[in-house]
Amino acid sequence: MSKIGNTIINEIAEGFISKSSITIILRNLNNSSKSLEKGEDNLDRILSAIDLTPPRIQAEQETQGIEWLNNLRRSPTGKERKNNPFNKLEEFHLDNFSHFTLAGFKDLSNVYREFYVPLYRVNSTNEGGFNYYMAGGEFISE
Repeated sequence: MSKIGNTIINEIAEGFISKSSITIILRNLNNSSKSLEKGEDNLDRILSAIDLTPPRIQAEQETQGIEWLNNLRRSPTGKERKNNPFNKLEEFHLDNFSHFTLAGFKDLSNVYREFYVPLYRVNSTNEGGFNYYMAGGEFISE
């Protein structure tokens, strides 16, 4: 396994993943970089580790993420937006937010090109949560 691959596996084993590691994985999935080899050892092993134990997102990313999601939900004055993309259950989980995890990668590929995006999970204090991803700058709940 490559040095980069070992670093990412070690992060996941410790229970977290950095933004740079997510970027490296995305580059490899989307075929724009070959720092990790697709195959039996590197990328597949990393993706399997993420599926087995979804790693927590780093604290600075969590702060940015929850602020961004709350901005989609409410205006700066605290009023609920008319185009709020969240249903009542998702709002409940946002109100009881605990942490984010990387749930995996969503395949948005078409016939011509592979295209993956990170799939995040919002976890709440009541053991629930919801998954979402970004496509074209838009929030999409799963």
